[in-house]
Amino acid sequence: FFQHVFSEFGSVTTWQAQPDAKEFLQQCQAAGMVTGLLDNSYARYIDDTLPLCDGLHEALHFSVLGADYDPPLLKPSAAAFEEALRKANVAQRMFNIGVGQIRPGEVLHLGNRLNVDFAGATGAGWKALVLDRTGSVREKLRKGTR
Repeated sequence: FFQHVFSEFGSVTTWQAQPDAKEFLQQCQAAGMVTGLLDNSYARYIDDTLPLCDGLHEALHFSVLGADYDPPLLKPSAAAFEEALRKANVAQRMFNIGVGQIRPGEVLHLGNRLNVDFAGATGAGWKALVLDRTGSVREKLRKGTR
């Protein structure tokens, strides 16, 4: 059982990027924005899984994979968002993007969960959007659940 689950986790059929994801990130970079990934997963995700997703990892300046930290920096904790902002500022200097420090109110977090992504980002002083491709977030809001 474990081997099956482990193999499925690393399979190209399990993980596929949304068709517009890479282009969106590339357009953000072309507009002078720093792009990054803040996820509650392990390094295997960025090393093994994102390359399966049409090279999505190539459109990122940095990543914060919360489960790799000790203690874990998991969304929605402020510490996870603070680490992402720190890495964004490092990436900004490394890639010569813009001038000055990026401040929390200048960051947009795009996520798919209200209680983890939206609440965590706004709690850290960031702007936030919820991408609801399946309609599940809208349905939860309609029902009054999170």
